[in-house]
Amino acid sequence: MVCISCITAFSQEITDKYKDKKKRLIHGEFYIFWGYNHDWYSKSTIRFRNTVSDNYDFTIKDAHAGDRKDMEHFYRIREMTIPQYNFHAGYFFNNNRNLGFEISWDHLKYIVNDNQYLHVKGNIRGREIDKDTIVNPEFVHLQHTNGNNYLMLSLMKRIGLVKAKNIRVSVIGKAGAGPLSLTQYLLFWAVMTKALSIITGWFMG
Repeated sequence: MVCISCITAFSQEITDKYKDKKKRLIHGEFYIFWGYNHDWYSKSTIRFRNTVSDNYDFTIKDAHAGDRKDMEHFYRIREMTIPQYNFHAGYFFNNNRNLGFEISWDHLKYIVNDNQYLHVKGNIRGREIDKDTIVNPEFVHLQHTNGNNYLMLSLMKRIGLVKAKNIRVSVIGKAGAGPLSLTQYLLFWAVMTKALSIITGWFMG
């Protein structure tokens, strides 16, 4: 009888410990986000320099550029990554689900508008230039259309604003950094060159 009583008490103690441990388990929250973007750019000052296969070093000032959405066939599975897209995946890893991390890949496109009247200064094949001129494909054209990609790892903090029976409103703050990679297409005096660079810089935000 005493032995049975001891077994019962021991069993009850294990059950209580299991319940307490289960309460302490971290129940996280995982999410995946996919979307498309439209971008606007401020004026750019761009330096063109080539001393290997050509001989020029000049700068164009206050150039206007735009994006290229390419949304005609976004609904086709095999062409989902042709438009400017965003892919984010994150995980909130504590019980309150207010602290987590996110990894993101944002694919943008950058195309310098043709036929702009811009100031060009520098040296082109041994000739100095310092004047306003038409920048068109017969002179120079620049675009990053097969990759202007931002890979970012961020720490996230969620702050609740409203919590009611069926309504929850919160804001999420992020801070992170990562590398920038791009594929550059440059048309200079009717000669097209393509430069693929795995990492061209770093950014944070």
